[in-house]
Amino acid sequence: MAILAAAIAYGASVAQQPVYRSTGLVLLNDPRTGGEVTSEFTLFFDPTRYIRNQVTVIQSTPVRAKTLEIMDSKGYPPESIVVNVTARVETDLDAMSVSSEGTDARQTEAMVDSTVEAYGFVISEQVQAAAEREVLKLQESATELEAEINALEEQLEENPDDAVLGAQLTAATQQLIDINSRIADLRTEALLYGSGVQLYLSPNAPGSQIAPRPVRNAAIAFILGALAAGAFAWWRAEQDQRADNKDIPAGVLDAPLLASVPDYSEVHAWAPAPTLTHPDSSASEAYHFALSSLSFVLEESGGRSGVVTSAGPDEGKTVTALNLAIAAMKDGRRPLLIDGDERARGLTQLADINEPLASTNGAIGVVYNWRITPDESIDFIPANRGLGADVSGYFRSVEFRRGLQEAMQDRDIVIIDAPPAMAAAETAELAGEADAVVLVVEKGVPLRKLADAKDRIDITGTPIVGYVYNKSDVSPDSYF
Repeated sequence: MAILAAAIAYGASVAQQPVYRSTGLVLLNDPRTGGEVTSEFTLFFDPTRYIRNQVTVIQSTPVRAKTLEIMDSKGYPPESIVVNVTARVETDLDAMSVSSEGTDARQTEAMVDSTVEAYGFVISEQVQAAAEREVLKLQESATELEAEINALEEQLEENPDDAVLGAQLTAATQQLIDINSRIADLRTEALLYGSGVQLYLSPNAPGSQIAPRPVRNAAIAFILGALAAGAFAWWRAEQDQRADNKDIPAGVLDAPLLASVPDYSEVHAWAPAPTLTHPDSSASEAYHFALSSLSFVLEESGGRSGVVTSAGPDEGKTVTALNLAIAAMKDGRRPLLIDGDERARGLTQLADINEPLASTNGAIGVVYNWRITPDESIDFIPANRGLGADVSGYFRSVEFRRGLQEAMQDRDIVIIDAPPAMAAAETAELAGEADAVVLVVEKGVPLRKLADAKDRIDITGTPIVGYVYNKSDVSPDSYF
């Protein structure tokens, strides 16, 4: 995934149109050296404020309009300009940098030069205008002084010995000289300050390419792809965690291991009932161990019924229910085995009940005497109840609850083979009427299925007293 992401990023970058950047550096005059013509620019306390103001000015509408005029004169009509101009303060210098980005390298260079030229033109106009405003004020004062001097001279012609008039004439004449001198100084200052640009370092070359950068983009895509691949792999591993060990389901189900049943073929036992055909095998011993644990829990809670189910089909719940019932029979108890899986009817098919030798009618169905051996039998209620589509409704009914209570009156333990927890709604109904739930877990089942099954059963309020780990690896203590 990482390599593919890098390849796509590289290919996409190569296919993009190149973007170029040109940058020029503008070293500005200090406005405080410009005298009165720049007095309006010097009303600040932060020395860098002037530079920041000029960054705003160079990006203003008047400068932009003048820039387009200059570009047009260079052979770049406004409609052909596809670059943007930005400016920023250079903190180490009394300067600002001007940059232009676009798809035409030469146009970016021309745009920077034209922008700085336009900026200088606009600033020069502003300085000249400021100087002229001051000159006009001084010229008005000079005109008034000239009129005053003429009047004094006329008075002195009539009274040549009047010392006061002579002093006044001398002072007015000197004041007029000072004003004319100041007018000359203002025009000189404006001329010297000019555009306010002390030095301009032009790009001097077509813009350098800044995008795309295939190698950099491919490297970034590779890193992001690797991160995404790692996250995906982690998610897949999390989703695909399986019960590959008999102890793993305990953490998911929050229930203990009741027994670990080995694969029958590994211990040379026959299906479906090694408790009957191979009573000395480790498979048979595992079922006896599971029954002992279940019986202990039921005795503590005062109950007598247990539901055997699994998260999904084909995990061994039916043969587990059968072997638990046979183990109970072998212990001298009187068990009742119920096929509650109306869809698969696994126990009913194993019993091969067509015309039973002995049966009685119960509230929850016909109770058959399933003869396991010529001398041994188990009370069994098959799945052939003719319920049609309303299976879960029947197991939810008062009739079923009453019938189950009646069936338990003269039995030591009732074992119900229920459908897989995630496959049928009636499993929850059966679990809700029972005293305990045993979950059969086949080796390799996904843990998320176990978690879903636990959530479904927890809703009923009936506890999962433990689980039977099926088809486990053979070991001396595999059922402990």
